[in-house]
Amino acid sequence: MGKEEDYIKNRYGTESPFVAPDGYFESFTDHMMEMLPEKETPIVKINTRWTRIKPLLYMAAMFITLFLPIRYLVTSTKTDNTMTQTAASIKELSDEDIYYLSLNLDEYTFYEYVTDSDSNE
Repeated sequence: MGKEEDYIKNRYGTESPFVAPDGYFESFTDHMMEMLPEKETPIVKINTRWTRIKPLLYMAAMFITLFLPIRYLVTSTKTDNTMTQTAASIKELSDEDIYYLSLNLDEYTFYEYVTDSDSNE
């Protein structure tokens, strides 16, 4: 490789064939900045507590909205079943029981009487 390098140096010399115009690099940055399009400043979103908590609150509200009607429907069905059972047990009451019902008894005393009469039978 030494012969090839010597041949190139003798034929073309050691000077660089590339030459920049005078003062080119002095105004290069200014000229390049003029050629570039202006950058739009990006809008930076600030993450606040509200932006982090908001999805969780929406999800909680969604679950509450879904489960409250279901709970109402389940409890109302149970209430209907209880009312049906109560109506059936009232039909089975004797005349004596109906007499006590006509008295002004509070609910607790009535239920106590009914449960006592059921346990005696």
